[in-house]
Amino acid sequence: MNVSIKFLGSAQSVTGSKYLLEIDTKKKVVDCGLFQGLKELRLSNWDKLPIDPAQIDVVVITHAHIDHTGYLPRLVKDGFKGKIMCTSATEDLMQIMLLNAAGSRGRRLIGGEKFVRIFGNDISVNCHIREIHGLSAHANQSELMRWLGNFSKNPKITFITHGKIKSATTFSKLIEDKLGWKTIIPKYLEAINLFTPI
Repeated sequence: MNVSIKFLGSAQSVTGSKYLLEIDTKKKVVDCGLFQGLKELRLSNWDKLPIDPAQIDVVVITHAHIDHTGYLPRLVKDGFKGKIMCTSATEDLMQIMLLNAAGSRGRRLIGGEKFVRIFGNDISVNCHIREIHGLSAHANQSELMRWLGNFSKNPKITFITHGKIKSATTFSKLIEDKLGWKTIIPKYLEAINLFTPI
């Protein structure tokens, strides 16, 4: 059995989570997110995937954040016809978030829109809107270390993704020093062979 992983996003960045897992002839994608933030990253959303979406058997979604789900409409438009697997709660949130992703109300408000439509009514915006950068709903370093410390057996390899290179390097070193685990910080579009038969 040949097993490999290719990092189609969230490698040395915090957005665009997409991982191609190939197991022999089966192709599975874990998460299918949009790149957000810097223009250089957002432009990656227009790049064709290095795999024909029609060849993907299944997409597994870990949670409903747009940086984990927002590329799904493009994947389907480009020919994906496989299954999408996620929890029912994630599915409920995706139905709301993907409908609003392209021209989100938040994006329009940041852009200075004076009215928003809510349940068919135009509502005047009477407040100052500020965008906060660098806020995440994900676990922080100490929470992740506490969680990793609960493993009874060390993994063979730990991939450090979903973080800028400086924080990923710091976290990688911490895991290696404190837990003795081998870590890899993959690059965008890097493919790593996980298992090759004898």
